[in-house]
Amino acid sequence: MPLDASHPDFWTEALQFTATIHRDVYPAISPLNEEIKQIARGKIVLITGAGSGFGKGATRQWAVANASAIVLAARTQQSIDEVAESLKTSAPTTQFLTIATDVSSESDVRNLFQKAIQAFGKVDVVVHCAGVLGPLELIGDAPVDEWWQSFEINVKGTFLVARELVRTSANNEATFIQAGTAASYFASPQQSSYTSSKLATNMILSQLHEEYGNLRVFNVHPGMALSKVLRPELHIYAKDTVELFGSLTIYLSGPKANFLRNRFIAANWDVTDLEKHQEEIVAEELLKSQAFKGDTGPGGHVFKS
Repeated sequence: MPLDASHPDFWTEALQFTATIHRDVYPAISPLNEEIKQIARGKIVLITGAGSGFGKGATRQWAVANASAIVLAARTQQSIDEVAESLKTSAPTTQFLTIATDVSSESDVRNLFQKAIQAFGKVDVVVHCAGVLGPLELIGDAPVDEWWQSFEINVKGTFLVARELVRTSANNEATFIQAGTAASYFASPQQSSYTSSKLATNMILSQLHEEYGNLRVFNVHPGMALSKVLRPELHIYAKDTVELFGSLTIYLSGPKANFLRNRFIAANWDVTDLEKHQEEIVAEELLKSQAFKGDTGPGGHVFKS
C-alpha cells in the first residue's frame, strides 16, 4: 500500500527502483570500505557547489576515503575555505585547493580547470553540484531575468564544466557526475525554470556520453536533503544525508559502475541490487531517458482499443 503523502519516505518510495533503499551511507558505498578507498586512492576530484549541501557532502566523503586531492569550487571563497579547513585534520594525506568560481562564467570555469591542472596535473573526477532553484512562480507571473538565470547556471554551467573536462582530459578516462533531479522528468507547478533547465542538462549528459568514449557520465538524483534547491513544502521529506550522495559518487568512479554509464540513478537505490540485475538493466535499456511513452516505427503504436 502506498505511503500517505505526509510520510517522510513518500517521495523516496515513489522513486524506488531497487528492492532495498537507503537514506544514509551504507557499507557497500562507505568511504571506510576498503574497496571504496581503493577507488578514491590517487584520484584528483573537482567538485562544484562544494561550499554547501550535496557538494559539501561529496567533498567530505572523498576526503574520508583519502582522495589524493580535492578541488573545491563555489561562488563564495569563504564557504569553500571553511569546508577545506574543517577537513584538513581528519584527512591529512589529501590536498585541498579552493577556487571561487561562477560556473556560468566561461573565464571562471577555464581558470578553475587551469589551476587544477597546474596544481595536480589532471582531473580524474568531476562532481558537478552547482545549481539554483530559480523563481517559484507560475509562468505568467515569473520574472524573466530571474527565470532565465536558472538556465545560465544550471544549463550553461553544466555545459562549460563538461566542456573544460573534455578539453583537459586529453582523451584519458575521466568521470563526470551530475547532481541531477527526478523533477526534470515531470512538470511541477511554479517550477518551470528549474524543471526545464535541469531537463536540458539531461541531454547535455547524453551528448557528452555519445561524443566522448573516454568520459564516464552519470546523472544522479542526490536524494532529498535540506538545500538551497529544495522547496520549503518539501522539507518534511528531507531525511537523506548529503553524505549518501557523496559516497555514491566514489562508487560511481570505480569500474563496477560501468553498467550505469549514461543512466539516471537515485542515490537512495542499493548498488548491490543494481549490480545483481545489471545484465537486464543493460539489455533492456533501463534507466535511460525517453522522450515520450509509446512505440514508434513501422505500423506505429499498437493501441489496446
